[in-house]
Amino acid sequence: MRRGENPRTVLDGIHAKVLEINAHYLPPGIRMVTHYDRTELIHVTTGTVRDNLLAGMGLVTVVLLLFLSNVRTALIVAINVPLALLFAVAVLFLRGKSANLLSIGAVDFGIIVDSSVIIVENIYRHLSRGLNADLPIDQRILRASGEVQRSLAFSTAIMVCAFLPLFTMAGPEGQIFGPMAETYAFALGGALLFALFLSPVLCELFLSKVKPRPDNWLVRMLQTAYLRQLRRCLRHRVLTLVVFIMVIACTTTVVPMLGREFLPELEEGNMWIAGTFPLKTSLD
Repeated sequence: MRRGENPRTVLDGIHAKVLEINAHYLPPGIRMVTHYDRTELIHVTTGTVRDNLLAGMGLVTVVLLLFLSNVRTALIVAINVPLALLFAVAVLFLRGKSANLLSIGAVDFGIIVDSSVIIVENIYRHLSRGLNADLPIDQRILRASGEVQRSLAFSTAIMVCAFLPLFTMAGPEGQIFGPMAETYAFALGGALLFALFLSPVLCELFLSKVKPRPDNWLVRMLQTAYLRQLRRCLRHRVLTLVVFIMVIACTTTVVPMLGREFLPELEEGNMWIAGTFPLKTSLD
């Protein structure tokens, strides 16, 4: 097990070699018996990644349904999650990297679908409200996409730049956060490509007959609450500025007391045991 090797490949080779030794090289009555095997740990962590992916995609789909109240729109956005992850995994494979708990397991699906949500929501708004109804459907979608495509590119670039400090980390922190930062960057890039080119095509196929309809009750409730708070802030501009300046000042005073090292906890139900004994000590 050299540095950078894939544990699953190494373990498969060890299992095959143990079978070969037991079958051909050991005297009768003597067998090599496994005492500690990390294969189960790999299976558990792989299951954690799978559960995170399924739960994340399901949660994103539910939230989209709540806010958009349109199954087809939610599915168009949700389908970009596995496609963006597939794009990231493909790039990792071409770079000789592995998709594991550190790279895929910590991906935030909300960030990945941001670009798709923005462009699909704008297309849905144009179609449902009858904007530019005299134009063909493809021209209406082109106009709706053109309104937000530049903003999408800039917002994605900003999010990728936010991960730049993670690329500079070395040691254990770099080994942990480096793959995550690379996967995030590749997934965001793939999500942007799918949002700009695939989502409008899907919208033309599945949303061409959308009828004008008002916002659902959840959006209306949130919008009403937001506008009420915004009016209060605008009426008391000085007080609002003072409150936010105090919040920033309090945050600044807390920064020196923050820890300078962070390593996430990993608890997969396995034990890592290391012991040093005299050479003649038996396992019992």
